[in-house]
Amino acid sequence: MNKQFNFNFAPSKLSDINKKNETVFFLKEVKVIKKNNRKHYKQTLFDKLKMNKALILTIPYFLVTIFLLIIPLVSIIVKTFINNTDSTGVTTNIIDNWSVITPTIGMKIFNSLWIAAVATIFCLIIGYPFAYFLSIGKSKFLKAIAIALITSPIWMSMLVKLIGIKTFFDVVNGEINSTHGHIFTILGLVYINLPLMILPIYTSLSTMPKNLVNASYDLGRGFFYTFFHIVIPYTKNALISGVWIVYLAAFTSVVVSGFLNNDNAGGLIGGEIFAQGQDGISSGVQLSRSSTITLVISLILLGIYLIIVIIPKIVQLIYYKRKNLKKGVKNNETD
Repeated sequence: MNKQFNFNFAPSKLSDINKKNETVFFLKEVKVIKKNNRKHYKQTLFDKLKMNKALILTIPYFLVTIFLLIIPLVSIIVKTFINNTDSTGVTTNIIDNWSVITPTIGMKIFNSLWIAAVATIFCLIIGYPFAYFLSIGKSKFLKAIAIALITSPIWMSMLVKLIGIKTFFDVVNGEINSTHGHIFTILGLVYINLPLMILPIYTSLSTMPKNLVNASYDLGRGFFYTFFHIVIPYTKNALISGVWIVYLAAFTSVVVSGFLNNDNAGGLIGGEIFAQGQDGISSGVQLSRSSTITLVISLILLGIYLIIVIIPKIVQLIYYKRKNLKKGVKNNETD
């Protein structure tokens, strides 16, 4: 017997089958979309982590900054504006903390400012040409020896270096303890901090493309034009870094002035901070006064940085924006 199959379904059954098929298809599409979204999310997260490797590597720097800079700075500010108890048990107020800012302290701050500036200028005059001629030298052996000689004083104790230079001055002058005056403080600061000026400038000069200098010579420019218009602008950031490192080290120096300058009034502000802090081991008042001097010095240095670095950049930015705005207005008028 031949069986006949009837494929004629009722309309209601056909609609139910279509709905089921559509539902199954929709669920499959949803699964595919979710799967693709998971892959995209994982890929995006991986890309973000990959792009933020530099940010991850800066985490130790931020931790060091927080624990060694921000927390001590906050501690200094807090100690400046709190009441203390002196060695006799008497409670002092905030005014006593600021009473340490006397004309004598003001004179030491002023001396520290100009002595550090002179020492920085001498380091720059000596260090920049040395770094430049060292960078254009062709002998790698001589470069290695020169760099070793430059960095070798950094490996030694500062006290050993100061004893050596003081002994040298005494031998030259023919008597013991013959170093009197700020000139010996300046010479000692230059001797101690000169490597800190040379190294960043040399690092920047060694990476400068030689084509820049050669192109300047090919265009008929001389040595001085090339040096002042090509070389110095290229090393501007290293120059600023070297100047600030040397200036801060010289300004806050503790040992150099006390060791090389035998005048009673020849001390710098770094020695005064050290003396106040040393007395602060047994006295909270002296510790707060030391914090007060440190806060005043920090504000002075911040003001100098704003005047020399930040404000000129802001003025330059405003100038270029106005210049570009004027050019845009002229171009619109001509069109």
